[in-house]
Amino acid sequence: MRSLAVRRLALVCVLALVVLLSGCRFDGIDSMVLPGGKGTGDDALKITVELPDVGTLTTNAEVKVDDIAVGTVTDVRVEKWHAVADLSLEPDVVLPANAIAKVGVNTLLGAAFVELVPPASPEGALRSGDRITLDRGRAYPSTEQVLSAASLALNGGGLEQIATITTELNKVLGGNDHAIGALLPRLDSFVGTLDSQRGEILAAVRDMARLSERFAKNRGVITDALDEVGPALEVLAKNRPDLTKALTALTRLSDVATPLVGRVKEDLLADLRDLAPVLEAVKAAGNSAVSALGFAVTFPFAPETVQNACRGSYCNLTLMLDLTNSALLNGFIRPDGSIGIPGLPGLPDLGKLLGGLLPGVTGLLNGLTGGTGAGGSTTKSGGTPGVDGAAATRDPGSAPAISDTLSELLGGILGGGR
Repeated sequence: MRSLAVRRLALVCVLALVVLLSGCRFDGIDSMVLPGGKGTGDDALKITVELPDVGTLTTNAEVKVDDIAVGTVTDVRVEKWHAVADLSLEPDVVLPANAIAKVGVNTLLGAAFVELVPPASPEGALRSGDRITLDRGRAYPSTEQVLSAASLALNGGGLEQIATITTELNKVLGGNDHAIGALLPRLDSFVGTLDSQRGEILAAVRDMARLSERFAKNRGVITDALDEVGPALEVLAKNRPDLTKALTALTRLSDVATPLVGRVKEDLLADLRDLAPVLEAVKAAGNSAVSALGFAVTFPFAPETVQNACRGSYCNLTLMLDLTNSALLNGFIRPDGSIGIPGLPGLPDLGKLLGGLLPGVTGLLNGLTGGTGAGGSTTKSGGTPGVDGAAATRDPGSAPAISDTLSELLGGILGGGR
């Protein structure tokens, strides 16, 4: 019984030791910070670096500035899907606050290290407890990446065509070195000219882009126009002989017209100068001419009242007569002294018509003028019955009296002459 109890106690101790050992982790000697490393003193600068990839970086790796070891990596871990390393630096290390951290290797098979590099525009100073964020973390290509890139270049990068390219270039350049030497300065001048006109070229490209956009918007219209231009071209092709004859005749016409215009140049200019006042008068009469055109189609009624001119069996007409001596004289006596009564278009001269129908018209007009009788003779001193004798004795050059004029007017209307 005692031996069984001892065995049970030993089993429990072994299980307890296994449980204790399973709760501890040991990653090897590299996971322990070794004494005597760079920047591991009590006054060291402690900073944290976020890196996209640490590669083979481990604890106790070196931290370098300008290829000089200035610190040690004290811890490497993962946070939010990227690597984070704690660095311990010498207290006399001077770096800007926006320094860049890179992971590199000494050789293709060498140990990895962290390199701190000042940026192009340094700001502030790096102090203990600062953190270099992921946007300023870099990583040099690893050995695997370098070998894979070299393999791609050697196997599928076209290196086997280099010999062919070199041979063809030798054939092209062989014996043409002088021509190529002369071409290079011209090519340089051409490229320089293009560079100097870069603004104009870009402007032309932008204008072309806007033009293409307009064409794209009007694609339907352009398509219809192209569809219709085909029949038009066919018609022009059919009428080509006639068009050729017309152009030839036009050429001969120009040969005749040009000398003719040269000969009548002065007369043509004079006519144009004379036409200028007429055009000015037409321009001045602008609104009146338009109103007169409206009245012409409704003569003798005004356009505003033409619809009310005739109602049933009667027509409305407003007539204004000027029966003053001067108006009658100007209306019935021509400049040569003969009788003239205005007529209407298409009708005979009313003066001739009335002269044959009314024998007193001549007496009427002579009475208005106060100078001659029906027969054209001068009025005698006897006068007309019922007329004051003073009319016969007045001065021939003086104006006739009103009574004389009225008497002669009545005499002319009644058909009596003087």
